[in-house]
Amino acid sequence: MEKLYGQKPEEELEKLLNYKISSLDQLETLLSRNGYKIGKNTSDENSFNILKNGVNQKSIRGDQIVFDNSKNEKRAKQMKAILSKYKELYSNKVFKVVDNRKNEAVLPKEKTTDGGNDSKMKIAFESELQKKLKDVFGIDMVFHHKEDKNPFGYTVIDHKTGEVYKGSDIMKMNEVFEFTSDKVDKKTFEILKDYNIRSQETKKILLEFFKKNNPEAEIKDFMLFENRGKKDLETYRKVQFEVKDFIRNNKNTNDEKKIFL
Repeated sequence: MEKLYGQKPEEELEKLLNYKISSLDQLETLLSRNGYKIGKNTSDENSFNILKNGVNQKSIRGDQIVFDNSKNEKRAKQMKAILSKYKELYSNKVFKVVDNRKNEAVLPKEKTTDGGNDSKMKIAFESELQKKLKDVFGIDMVFHHKEDKNPFGYTVIDHKTGEVYKGSDIMKMNEVFEFTSDKVDKKTFEILKDYNIRSQETKKILLEFFKKNNPEAEIKDFMLFENRGKKDLETYRKVQFEVKDFIRNNKNTNDEKKIFL
C-alpha cells in the first residue's frame, strides 16, 4: 500500500478506517483485503483490536465505528459503466488460487486473536478483469465464499472515493464474471504474475512453456494477465470517454451532465 499510495502503515490504517461502510462485515472485508484482521478485544467486549502480522496496530471502541447507508448513485453508475465496458476488454473468467503453504511448512503459522493457529488452506478467486480494474481505476472486487465453493457474492472497494459497496448494488455478480472450475496453487500464481506479458504471442509462448515443463499445473490462457503499460493508459482514456457517453445516454433525468472518473 505504501508503495502504491505513498503512505506509511499507520497513515494507511487511518485512511482505511475513514472509508464509508454500511456494516461491520464491510469493514472486516476492507481491512482483510489490506492485510489486517479485526477481532473482539478479549478484555473489553465493547472494543475491537486491529492486527497486522499478529501484532496489534490499534484498538477502537464499537461506538467509534460509523456506519453510513447513504448511496453514491453517481459513482455507482460510473462503476457499472466501467464494469460493462472493461469485461469486454479483459478476461472475466474467474479461477481459484489455492494457498496451502502454511500446511506445507513453507510459511510460519500465524497466531489468531484467540491464541490458536491459522493453518487452514486459503482459497482466493482471481481474474484478469479484477486486476485491471484495481490497477487502472482503484476498484477492488472481493469475492465471498465458503470453503472451496464458488462465491455467493462480492464486495466492491472503491479506493478512488473511499467507499465500500455491496457488489450487487453495482451489478449482479454473474453478469460481470464467469466462474470456472480451474485452479492454480498460490506459488505458481505469484510466478505467473511476474511475467511481463505484452501480447497474445508472448502469452502463447508461455503457455507452451508451462505445458512442456509443468503440465501438472494445467495453466490456462486466462490465468496469464497482460501487462500493456502505455496501452493501458490509452484504454483508460477510451473507456473514460465511453463511460461518460454511456451515462449520458442512459440517464433518466437531466442531472449528472458532468461525469468525472
